[in-house]
Amino acid sequence: MTYDAGQHNPPESGDSRSEGHLHAHDHGHEGRRRFAVLTSSDAGAAGDRADTSGDAIVEMLTVAGFEAAERVMVPDERDLIAGQLRAWAESGAVDLIMTTGGTGLGPRDVTPEATMDVIELTVPGIAETMRAQSIASTPRLC
Repeated sequence: MTYDAGQHNPPESGDSRSEGHLHAHDHGHEGRRRFAVLTSSDAGAAGDRADTSGDAIVEMLTVAGFEAAERVMVPDERDLIAGQLRAWAESGAVDLIMTTGGTGLGPRDVTPEATMDVIELTVPGIAETMRAQSIASTPRLC
């Protein structure tokens, strides 16, 4: 059973109710946590670009002991991104959802807004750390 940090009251021991985002589900092969990757990319969804960032996420998490459950690529459309995130979150079939892609800082980059449409709890420190790492490794951002 997993517990969603967005739930205000922690689950009671042995509680199997489906409300409050409690999900009893298989954690994958040999109890490994399952993850899904959503890549938002107009060019990728049209078949014009390989999903190299999705490949990197799958490789990193698999090496770290996670199990890939699903991987989807959608164009940079807010409703499609939010819909896929919501479907995975409500299914309880994955323990971690990773997003990647988008156009960068521009009018078509709607992944942050689509994510905000779905999530119940933000953890700003994680996003700040990711941005700091990106700046250190991406010359165009400096």
